[in-house]
Amino acid sequence: MPVLDSRAKVAGSALLYFLCALVLSAYSARHPEAARSGAALIGEGLRPFRSVTSSTSSAISGWWRAYVDLIGVRQENVSLLDRVRTLEAENSRLMEFQSENSRLRGLLQLAERGAVRGVAARVVGRDATNWVQTVTLNRGAADGLARGMAVLAGDGVVGQVVSVSPSTALVLLMTDHSSGIDAIVQGSRARGVVEGVGEETCRWRFVLSEEEVKIGDRVITSGMDGVFPKGLLLGIVTDVGSESGLFRSIVVRPAVRLSALEDVLVVTESQKHAPPPPVAARAK
Repeated sequence: MPVLDSRAKVAGSALLYFLCALVLSAYSARHPEAARSGAALIGEGLRPFRSVTSSTSSAISGWWRAYVDLIGVRQENVSLLDRVRTLEAENSRLMEFQSENSRLRGLLQLAERGAVRGVAARVVGRDATNWVQTVTLNRGAADGLARGMAVLAGDGVVGQVVSVSPSTALVLLMTDHSSGIDAIVQGSRARGVVEGVGEETCRWRFVLSEEEVKIGDRVITSGMDGVFPKGLLLGIVTDVGSESGLFRSIVVRPAVRLSALEDVLVVTESQKHAPPPPVAARAK
């Protein structure tokens, strides 16, 4: 049978190897010098294989250590990135608190100088159509606000309240087409009316051609319109037209950056005259 033949061959081979081992052992016992020489010969023959094995083992060990180190570095990087994100978020919050405190201090400067008293409010909405220039405040009639009150920022005039609800107020910005504020040049005392043009600029109308007005002049409230105390900064003259006709064409840039408006002061009580804004608060 083929299976029995196979088993017989395996058993025969095993017996032959066993007998060879016995003979070699007996010969080695009687002739130790030959045994040592044979061992040395075999060792020399296997040396290249040992070298390859040792190199392979060292390479594998080095790769493994590098892999483990790389995993550690990656985990450390992830931890550091998380820490950086946390610190950046915290820094952003601190910067926002600092910015808010700075704006609120600017709003209170007028009250500290005894010029006006009012209610601090925050802008919570804007007109989305751009047909009118208005903002909504988070203060209303319950906080003492009423229609017609002047609205200021730390460095100048914003506009006036045109409607109120118990908890909110709608402010018409000085850049709106329907806005008009009686104004004078702080230096020459030239008089006119600052009107909005629907953008980030205003035009100063009804200024007589013979009046002395130049680029860079500060335009302030005259106090004659019954809404804004005298001496509040409206803006800076940025363009003066030629002296043709009865009136001059003059462009005024508002002192307040109305597109970035966040916090305002609604004037609830004012003295007859308000001092001019401090030098630090003037428009650049």
